[in-house]
Amino acid sequence: MQSSTTNDVNSFAQPSTSLISKSNKYRMRLCDASPELLKLIKDSEKEYEKPLSNKSTSSSVDVNHSNLLCGVPPNNKIRKSPYSRKSGNSNQLDKKSRRRWYESIVTDKNLHLLNISIYELWKMIELLKLDKSILKKITPKVNWSSEPRSIIQFPYYDYLHPKEACVATTLRLTPFQYLLAKYILISSARTAMEKSLPFRRCDAQKLLRIDVNKTNKLWEWFVQTKWIQNYEHNY
Repeated sequence: MQSSTTNDVNSFAQPSTSLISKSNKYRMRLCDASPELLKLIKDSEKEYEKPLSNKSTSSSVDVNHSNLLCGVPPNNKIRKSPYSRKSGNSNQLDKKSRRRWYESIVTDKNLHLLNISIYELWKMIELLKLDKSILKKITPKVNWSSEPRSIIQFPYYDYLHPKEACVATTLRLTPFQYLLAKYILISSARTAMEKSLPFRRCDAQKLLRIDVNKTNKLWEWFVQTKWIQNYEHNY
């Protein structure tokens, strides 16, 4: 009986060495360590760094090996495509430069032409030297959702050919609006031809300050008269 009690007292009074070592391990500060212990820690860190580097190299070898199995060539042996990224032929145009050029037409022509007189406008149209004989051979293929509006009472009606007056009536444009659009579109198309640029329907829409659908109809009409060449089927 006495021996059992003494054993209990001893076990209570003296904790195990493993508990003491664990508590001291976490309570010990690095500044309190001896120089020998610090050297031992540094040496152990150097030893642990070596397998890490070997592990990284082995992983890279495994990746390269897996790429070869999958048919993927290594990074330093990837073949460059013989074809350039910019696909297209010599006729393909730079859209940005083309857009800047047509915007310059709008500012240089359309804006200052709004204040031009009918006499100056008519002289400029005459300088285009358009073939008017074709108007006798064709019938305007222009239709509009709204009903035609009579423009006989508007000024400058006499400057229009009867078939041109029919187009302006169908599109509900005044004679001056029609003549102004006629000069802007045809002269811009010729300038584009001199620059070896196509003059499309979308280009005409940027030049006039009227309804876009009306601009499309005018473009189709001037293509019908062959005063503007149709490039939309060539590109």
